[in-house]
Amino acid sequence: MCSTEWSFGRILCPACGEETVEKLAIYMANQFDHVRVEACETCHYYIKTVDLTKNGLAVPVVDELATIPLNLWAQEHQYVKLQANLLGL
Repeated sequence: MCSTEWSFGRILCPACGEETVEKLAIYMANQFDHVRVEACETCHYYIKTVDLTKNGLAVPVVDELATIPLNLWAQEHQYVKLQANLLGL
């Protein structure tokens, strides 16, 4: 997590630039409805995003660490995190 915000197109992989909608998947868990894994089937990188429109009180740095189960799920499915978080995970 880079601890910054920026505008970036949803239908575009930040790692490889893939734009094919069918290759850009979103995975969510019921217990973390405001955090999602956005994965690319082309390069197999993923990022986690925190949707502040679903939870305006969310703190992205805290939620990044609180949702480690999403990282584990992604790793089990052969995805690699694009950027490590503050703990290096």
